[in-house]
Amino acid sequence: MKKSYITLTSLIVIIVMLYFIPEFININKDLFTFIDRDTKYPTVREVLNDNSNADIMKVDNQIYFRNDDWQIITPKDPSDYNKGEEIGEIKKKTTNEWWFRNLYATKLEEGTKVYSGEIEYRKGDRPFHILIEENEDIVFYEILIED
Repeated sequence: MKKSYITLTSLIVIIVMLYFIPEFININKDLFTFIDRDTKYPTVREVLNDNSNADIMKVDNQIYFRNDDWQIITPKDPSDYNKGEEIGEIKKKTTNEWWFRNLYATKLEEGTKVYSGEIEYRKGDRPFHILIEENEDIVFYEILIED
């Protein structure tokens, strides 16, 4: 009985590790020097270490930041403005840099809809900018690239 309990526990631990370790490594690439990564795309940890108040979100494993330089659009008739295809909704508002997953954001509330800004969107496309609606305004988020 005790042996089967230990075996079952070991199997559960192995399955959990197989699921979470690749995701943990993907989120925390900057911690592992043996991983070849494109350094022009910073990780959440790097962004929040530089600016703890950064307004960012993650879509398709890419960090987007709120670009306040772009004009906020207030359409007279919201049905006239094409926001593009809906990507999804913000799942969680967090500043936890260890487990910052897709559709997590630092400032946006859970349930905020995220749009591609393009007519067609396929998962993994990584559009250059994405949109959200905030108080009936259209707000742009831009892909974050290191200078």
